[in-house]
Amino acid sequence: MSEQDPLQRHPRSLDEWVTLTFLQLVHIYCEKTRREFSEEVFEREMVAPLASYKVAIGDRPIDILLAVVPRDVAKKGEDEVAHFPLGMVILSTIYALNARAAWVDSRPDLAWSFLADARYWCGGEVGKNGISAVYDKSLKAARQAQAKAGGDGKSKRYDSLKETAYELVRSEALSSGAWPSRRQAVLAVKDKIVELSTSSDIKLNLSADQAEKTVDGWLKVMPDADKLFSRRGSSK
Repeated sequence: MSEQDPLQRHPRSLDEWVTLTFLQLVHIYCEKTRREFSEEVFEREMVAPLASYKVAIGDRPIDILLAVVPRDVAKKGEDEVAHFPLGMVILSTIYALNARAAWVDSRPDLAWSFLADARYWCGGEVGKNGISAVYDKSLKAARQAQAKAGGDGKSKRYDSLKETAYELVRSEALSSGAWPSRRQAVLAVKDKIVELSTSSDIKLNLSADQAEKTVDGWLKVMPDADKLFSRRGSSK
């Protein structure tokens, strides 16, 4: 068996661990309440009501539950509260929220300590529901969320580059305010778009051919295309 650096075993940030924990809790909560997987439901019914609870030094898990479960349950005492069906979900949610808050407050040691508690109580529920079922579904949801975030970010970078192309075409138009053809406008700004696409804040790295096709597509739907490009000379 090859040796593995233990520090590289889980190369996730604290925020990524908190996100994964929440996704697992969403699955567990929706399973327990017999509903479809819904982050919005979990946010509304669990995260929002528990967000204000601050874990104090010396707080026992049972103390936390006594403070947040329905009053009629709390009145029945610790034994009843300890068996509250959503108890471990509540504890994991509270510890995860406190982990994120501690991290934002620049208290990394406390943040990781809270995260350990969040993962412990989440793990208790995962064990009861079947590790593979919960983990696989949560991991899939996490990947989908990351892919969407990446796609949204790339789309914004393309939009920024498109607006720059529009500005260049407008500013470099002839004195008459129009280009002989859309193709001439494309060729005039293409190299600048290629250069900008490699900048650190864009990172799209378009080739010359890609830039030519992309810019032509942008200019075709440009709001003032009819005024800027001669119909007779425009590329089809």
